[in-house]
Amino acid sequence: MNKQSIISLCLISLSLPSQAEIELYTHAKGALTASLQLQTATFTGSDTWFGKAQENINSPANSWWEGSLEPSIKGHITFADTQFYSEFSYLYGISVGHDSSGLTAGLDTPNKGLIEQGYLGWRSGKFMPAHEDFLDISIGRQDYKLGSGFLIYDGANDGGSRGAWWIGARQSFDDTVLVKINWQPIKFEFFHLNTRARDKKNKLGLTGVNIEYSPSNRGTIAFSYINAGVHQNSNVKGLNTYDIRTNFLPIPQLADLQLAGEYAFQENKQTQAQGGYAQLSYQHKPWPWIPKFTYRYTGLEGDNPNTTKNEGFNELAYGFSDWGTWYQGEITGEHVFGLSNLNSHLLRVEMAPIESILVNIMYYYFEFNRATALGSQVNSQHFADEINIIIDWFVTDSSLLSASFAVTIPGKGGQQFTGGNQAWTQFMLYGSYTF
Repeated sequence: MNKQSIISLCLISLSLPSQAEIELYTHAKGALTASLQLQTATFTGSDTWFGKAQENINSPANSWWEGSLEPSIKGHITFADTQFYSEFSYLYGISVGHDSSGLTAGLDTPNKGLIEQGYLGWRSGKFMPAHEDFLDISIGRQDYKLGSGFLIYDGANDGGSRGAWWIGARQSFDDTVLVKINWQPIKFEFFHLNTRARDKKNKLGLTGVNIEYSPSNRGTIAFSYINAGVHQNSNVKGLNTYDIRTNFLPIPQLADLQLAGEYAFQENKQTQAQGGYAQLSYQHKPWPWIPKFTYRYTGLEGDNPNTTKNEGFNELAYGFSDWGTWYQGEITGEHVFGLSNLNSHLLRVEMAPIESILVNIMYYYFEFNRATALGSQVNSQHFADEINIIIDWFVTDSSLLSASFAVTIPGKGGQQFTGGNQAWTQFMLYGSYTF
């Protein structure tokens, strides 16, 4: 197995649930399998919230532990060119101590178990023999993802009384209806999703379409339309989001040079906002450790208090598909800011010193898109500088260990926003085992 394959496996293991499965029953026309995923993460640090954690989240939140457990059963039955399939899983999460998001402040060992997956589906390729899954229809509680997760990826809130904030194992959406048509090089999807918010008043109902065009192996260009039709917040109810994104090779002869970007425009009677990113990456395979260099700029509009419209970009249901995507920074993105009113510059180097280890070094420069949206006490744009060093060790096909060190140094805007001026540090150790 080459280093590129190991890197891909490491990233897949971070973003997907169970990889290993146990066969409970196998037949020529079907099968029933089971799996169990265990995840654990421990954190320790200093000067949380730049030394003002008590004032900002009512807790020192320097050290805590999280864990999750998810047993799962999958099954399928095949008739001719069609297949019926289903999955059921139950996920339990727990936190010990108060995490630095502030959601566990005042709670004593928050923990909860909830159904994570519970869906039925049917797929068929009989309409186009060249495409195994030409038509796929499914309903129930299940995952759904758009692109890199900039708009839709994580359908369920973790943390607070549910526990396991950072692990974020709950991702499925409620009451889903998914219709997928795969007609290469074009893919069409219709979706209806309900988010599983901790507080029901923050529940989102998302309905939309996604169209992707992938000519040969040059990359993908996609367009999505999303309507937030169910929400008690008048700024979000009826919010229309128009999104275009791409990931492609600009020069066929330079397959290691990639461009990616996404732009989303949002509007309803109360809102007019925009956000997006542009990214350039290059992997130099002749060098030892085959380093990959990436620069990304992300711009997320904030509200202008001097206008009648709300210009603040709404993050919908974004999620984690890779380090820094879309939790920007292990401190800033995980515990302070989501995808709104924030501009960032990211410089990243990925390296594979041996086949089973991936090293990430990332530097972020964060600034508010509109400091005035945070109140009169904030007049500086510069929030902070953050450095992340992350090591992933793909121990076996079913186990992963990750360690990270993060430090965030407040800028003037960060000091004004939090009241603190100390460098915030955090160490993390994560483990995942699936069988």
